[in-house]
Amino acid sequence: MMSMADVAPDLEDLRRQILTFVSACRQPVLKEPGGEPLPIVADQLTLEMQNGRLMLDAWDDRRSVVRRILRIRQSSAKALTLGVHRLGGKEGVLTLADSALAGGAMRRDQQRQRFLERFAKLLALQFPGWTVERTAAERDLRRTFSEHYARAVLRRGQTRWAAIAVAETEGEAAAAHILTDGLLWLDHLRASGRGVIAGLNIFVPELSVQPTASRLLYLNSELAAYQLFAFSRTDAVQALDPANCGNIQTTLGPPHRAAVISQRAREQLQPVAAFPGVEEEISGDGALTLRYRGLEVARAFEDQVSLETIPMADVAQIRAPLSRSPRHPAYTRAPERWMESLLKTDLSVLSLDLAGSPVYSQTLSAAGPARGLMDLLAVDRTGRLVVIELKADQDPQLPLQGLDYWLRVKWHLERGDFAARGYFPGRVLSAAPPLLWLVFPSIRLHPSNEVVLKYLSPAVPVTRMGINEDWRRGIKVIFRA
Repeated sequence: MMSMADVAPDLEDLRRQILTFVSACRQPVLKEPGGEPLPIVADQLTLEMQNGRLMLDAWDDRRSVVRRILRIRQSSAKALTLGVHRLGGKEGVLTLADSALAGGAMRRDQQRQRFLERFAKLLALQFPGWTVERTAAERDLRRTFSEHYARAVLRRGQTRWAAIAVAETEGEAAAAHILTDGLLWLDHLRASGRGVIAGLNIFVPELSVQPTASRLLYLNSELAAYQLFAFSRTDAVQALDPANCGNIQTTLGPPHRAAVISQRAREQLQPVAAFPGVEEEISGDGALTLRYRGLEVARAFEDQVSLETIPMADVAQIRAPLSRSPRHPAYTRAPERWMESLLKTDLSVLSLDLAGSPVYSQTLSAAGPARGLMDLLAVDRTGRLVVIELKADQDPQLPLQGLDYWLRVKWHLERGDFAARGYFPGRVLSAAPPLLWLVFPSIRLHPSNEVVLKYLSPAVPVTRMGINEDWRRGIKVIFRA
């Protein structure tokens, strides 16, 4: 990739480079951020000098794009990124690309643009008398807006609502995570001073309602209003009450399971299992996993066995707090599991209230596309359950992912499932809502996390715990809030 940000262009040379690129493309298209790609046809593109300015004009039977070209910002075989003049003297971006080479990405852009237009129509039908004031779908890294979602603003008089939607083609994981982007969009609009933003309208495919519905029940209704809509492939729209969207889809396994493995498999695992520091983990289906400082080094189910190809002595040297190979995959993989393995041996480093608590990991599973297993579950001295969600790096989904596990633990607690299944033997569990602790290296809190956390209901008792960056050498709490 060549960058030309600091090169003052000769306009005739600039014109020649652009035309050369277009002529070399099999299927040239023009694209601007958030816009639908415009196919370039030979007799529907001009690039001419006008009063000392290089002007590009491209069109089809529906629209035209006229831009003053300033420079080439980036150049590759697949695309040419141009700097263009915008009103107010600001520089915008226009991309020329060969869709034959970038076909998959270009098709996704086209799909998203079509869905943005479809979303605007859904809003107009659902909210007669309101104006769809603004739509957007492009990615914005600075504000943590994802390209998976269509965003809009609805206006009637001085009142505005934020709106967000996800297409069926984006997949279930994107649908499950829409609320994070929705809250960031709502907060951005409020901060930009665009009048009163009363709340957030959320549109999800009809088969992907449950994750968002569950989360909405635990947002602060005094800060904003929220409306949830399900839409079908035929664009039939139904307004939903999150409280009536069915039970939480969750399963609480037994605290102790038996491994479903053959004697032959057990004998194959024995040398690894005997290595100092190796821990056993048994999944819900009976598969046995062996881990060293959180790293999977062996797995067995029935008669099938898989082993780490690196000798255990080498794994121990690489996956060490003072490793000489900190870039080796055996060191960098599964950092949260490593953090988990440290905390399972001594939770009191987070709080003395957890000293002596039984600790359970990976016990609570959830249906759907989101990560199915929670990190750690413990109980404090008063008998109150503590949900501990771990992150080793920045993650915009941290607050709502933690909320997912918290609300599932609360659901099982209210039904007496923990006592009935034999969790926390000898301890009387408090009926108070569980505590939610979000644990992460102190310098790795994602900027968007604070925004999302402020919209959670006061009924969710969240504590953020920032730990030391070199936590592999021993975990220390730097701050708690």
